[in-house]
Amino acid sequence: MIKTTATKVKNFVQKAVSGTTSKHLLKTYFVYVFVALLMVATKVVIARFYGQEELGVYSYFFAIGSFLFLWTSFEFGEALTQLIVKGKHDLKQSFWQSVKLGLLTTIVAIGILYLLNRQFELFANYPFIFWSLILFIVSYSAYYLLYSVLRGDKQFAKSSSYSLVWRTLFVIGILFFALFGLPFWQVLIFLSVCILIAAVSMLPSFLKLWNRVDGAVKSVVSSSELWKLAFALFLVQVGFYSLRTIDIYVLEMLLSFSEVGYYSAYASLTNVIRLLAYVFPVVVLPMAAVSNYKIRKSLSRLLMFVIPFAALVLVGTVIFVPLFYGPEYANGFWLSFALVMSASILLLYSYSSSIFAGENDVSSKYLWVLGIDFLLSIVGNAALNYWLIGSYGIIGAPIATGIVVFVKLLFLLGAIKWFRVSARKAKNSKIIT
Repeated sequence: MIKTTATKVKNFVQKAVSGTTSKHLLKTYFVYVFVALLMVATKVVIARFYGQEELGVYSYFFAIGSFLFLWTSFEFGEALTQLIVKGKHDLKQSFWQSVKLGLLTTIVAIGILYLLNRQFELFANYPFIFWSLILFIVSYSAYYLLYSVLRGDKQFAKSSSYSLVWRTLFVIGILFFALFGLPFWQVLIFLSVCILIAAVSMLPSFLKLWNRVDGAVKSVVSSSELWKLAFALFLVQVGFYSLRTIDIYVLEMLLSFSEVGYYSAYASLTNVIRLLAYVFPVVVLPMAAVSNYKIRKSLSRLLMFVIPFAALVLVGTVIFVPLFYGPEYANGFWLSFALVMSASILLLYSYSSSIFAGENDVSSKYLWVLGIDFLLSIVGNAALNYWLIGSYGIIGAPIATGIVVFVKLLFLLGAIKWFRVSARKAKNSKIIT
């Protein structure tokens, strides 16, 4: 009986990982497990050595910084990955074109951000937080450009592993700063230094790919082509990342850094689920450009994994958050439950979103779908978070995000079906004529 069950489990696992994409996903997710552990370690060290309020400051800073980076970079790095993975364009020309346009958007966006912040004070009142954010954006832009090239070569796990470099350095640095009693705003600046070090460590792998001889004749990407592709990917990514930023921003606005810290402590463990949602764009999005996925079958497999995994994460979160962070973080079952539900829905959405973005070319219909998804993420999510947090406190944040993501998931599944039917009709029409 036991032998038969073991054989069935073995066959199921082998079947689940038989595809190329599945292998990439497992390797990359394995790296992201260590990333998740370092994320938790970072927050635990901050909470233990600096306090709950500083944990809130860090969570706010990192979420806002990552979100702003999407606006400054305009996703030219992601577009570069798409171009490289398809293998039709010249690597060096595509790279320099992306650098040129990315530098332009970064300078313009930072300038606008500076003027808006002077006029409206967009960010929380904390020492040097604006300039720390700018430094983070600049350092992460350099890191992400190199990372994008390696991803384009389908080195998904290897490229993601460089995140371990700067995260490890950052944890060690926090301990050092706390030991010498240095103020926490210096810790935020040190984060950017760690990211730059990781970018430098990536250079040997990048140069190896750069110098690789390829005799095939490749086409040249135009600025307009790159703009279109980047804009579509920008809408996808901003919509996705806003789901982890708006709740933090509104929590700080309506409550306090301390409440953000409490929320972040629980999110640090439930983010084990979200991390897989971040893996999908890394692997599935570029792979969908050259593959055809069966949505219903894929989602069924994903659900078989998500349900027991989510239950395990929920139990672990309730037990380990007070243990790791301290007794003041106790009594968070319902917050944990809401976060787990929200993250699980986000996982399904991320998979569907990556397939939709990867398998479709930029068109007016495509941008229309992304535009609605974008508005749901930004406007709908902000409004719902503001209302539910204002009415029900901290637990309103994951509930609001979960509702928005569920609506986005249903909308996107309908869009995928609509586009595939349209593509089949267009293909049949060409055959008849």
